[in-house]
Amino acid sequence: RNDIDIEMPPAGAEGDQSPFMKDYFENVEQVKRNMEQIKKNVKQIETKHGSVLSAVSTVSSNKRQEELEDLMDQTSTLINAVKEKLKDMDKEGKEQAKKAGRGGEAETRIRANMHQTLTKKFVSYVKEYQEMQTKYKAKYRERVGRQLKVVKPDATDDDIDKIMEEGGEQSVFSQQILQGRSTQAARNALADIQDKHKDILRLEQSIVELHQLFVDMSVLVESQGEMLDQIEYSVQQAHAMVEKGVVQLEKAKESQKKSRKRMCTIMVCLIIVLVIVMGIVFGSLMSAKII
Repeated sequence: RNDIDIEMPPAGAEGDQSPFMKDYFENVEQVKRNMEQIKKNVKQIETKHGSVLSAVSTVSSNKRQEELEDLMDQTSTLINAVKEKLKDMDKEGKEQAKKAGRGGEAETRIRANMHQTLTKKFVSYVKEYQEMQTKYKAKYRERVGRQLKVVKPDATDDDIDKIMEEGGEQSVFSQQILQGRSTQAARNALADIQDKHKDILRLEQSIVELHQLFVDMSVLVESQGEMLDQIEYSVQQAHAMVEKGVVQLEKAKESQKKSRKRMCTIMVCLIIVLVIVMGIVFGSLMSAKII
């Protein structure tokens, strides 16, 4: 199920869209599909981490590890594709907003809202992935600690840190351990430690990359928020101007009504005066005839 909730234009409304908006909506759909695949991959990666840790043989562990690394590579490719697409959409959207000016504020707001929603969801997926990788890094380290105790039962946390730092089959610390315990079990345990050391290094690299991506995209979210604030301010200013115009229009109408009322009053007064004058003149004429 697609849980990226973004309001798209209703069916049949394509004819009302500009060519730029049609392309933009296509990009939105592409990003949504990639993000859904990232979400699925992250769940599969978590499952495969568990299967690698539970593998009882080196052959089984190596096979599962290869599958895990392939899936992590696919996920990294998808993540980078989404990151670049979101950056391109942000850049193109801002350029289009400058060209459109005030007349394109409605479309600009739609694009900014969509982009911010997509970016926030993407950041949440990246954070979820990073947290999962960090959790399994700790689990791999725990396994290294258990295997080290097979070789060196009195191993301390410092010993675990030391072998984690050195790693490799030719590490000085590893050779020191095997000098006193060269049994097959000890050698197998040390080989497993060295394999898991490589896995942990890969996890650390993934965690660092995801953290940097999280920071970059968080900056992009903040930038989109500022853009939306600017659009909202412009809309509020335009709304205030419209309201002011309505008030002035109402005043003009009221003034016009008062003017008409005054004209009517003046006309009535003129008619009354005219009637009186005519009455006087008519009375004078009648009096003159009688005389």
